[in-house]
Amino acid sequence: MSKVVAFVGDNGMWGICDSTGRGLVYESEFSKEAAEAVADMINSDNPPSDWEEMEARLMASGHASEASLGAKNKFKPLQPITHVKTGKIYRIMECPKSRKLESTGEAFYEYGDISTGQVWIIAKSEMEDGRFV
Repeated sequence: MSKVVAFVGDNGMWGICDSTGRGLVYESEFSKEAAEAVADMINSDNPPSDWEEMEARLMASGHASEASLGAKNKFKPLQPITHVKTGKIYRIMECPKSRKLESTGEAFYEYGDISTGQVWIIAKSEMEDGRFV
């Protein structure tokens, strides 16, 4: 597995990505310190086993609040998901927050193909309707 590093994008938002530049995750609430804390956790000898453990560690360290971690979304950032029909595995890149689809005004998820790094967006209602688990 590639080492994960903190990253600030052209948009000024902090996130994390692996050393190949794939798997980029931006969180609007991430400060530089929070992004570095996530990278350190993932790179540690005792990385979190899942998003819930990472979320708990971030909240315990004061780097994030429950609201900033998308508590009302079915899926969490970095969570692997499976497309029910195809069985293909993807990863949640970003959860719905303040950004909306122009065509419908609905909040959306960003998710990516783990093997290719290709990223898509999908309306929250579609992502959470049972086609992904």
